[in-house]
Amino acid sequence: MRNGSAQDGATDCNPPPKNGYWVYLGKDRPEMDYPAEGKIEEGNYVKNRKVGVWIKYYNDGLTPKLKGEYKNNRPYGKYTKFFPDGSISEIGTFNKGHYVDTVHRYLENGLIRFIGIYDKEGKSTVDSFFYYQDNKCLDFYVCIGVHLALWKPSSIRQIAVIK
Repeated sequence: MRNGSAQDGATDCNPPPKNGYWVYLGKDRPEMDYPAEGKIEEGNYVKNRKVGVWIKYYNDGLTPKLKGEYKNNRPYGKYTKFFPDGSISEIGTFNKGHYVDTVHRYLENGLIRFIGIYDKEGKSTVDSFFYYQDNKCLDFYVCIGVHLALWKPSSIRQIAVIK
């Protein structure tokens, strides 16, 4: 497991403490159906807890699926999710089990599909949804609380507010 192989002297009943950089391969977790030498995930442990940046991979064992920060074994901080082709699908910040600050989600062609703004408790304060045709933004919706507004980028004016 550490650097792709089990630690010397380790047994299933008494695993060694995890410290340092670890790489989990398909052969370490055969039930996950990854190639034997393909990566499942990799990152640092301190006293058996995930810390710092961890990378999780798609089932091909090569392509990053998620790169995110951990603190005390929990997702905490900035993260980036990827499409199978390697392009970015989402960028945001995670804290205590929920989104905080701004989250951007993208289409596979790189255009923005969603922007959400979250408070420190993870409550959505603003959500924006973008709609395209031929890679041009036709319109977007902005939700603030219970209010929904439709905007047309070509005129940069509000078309309607729906309560």
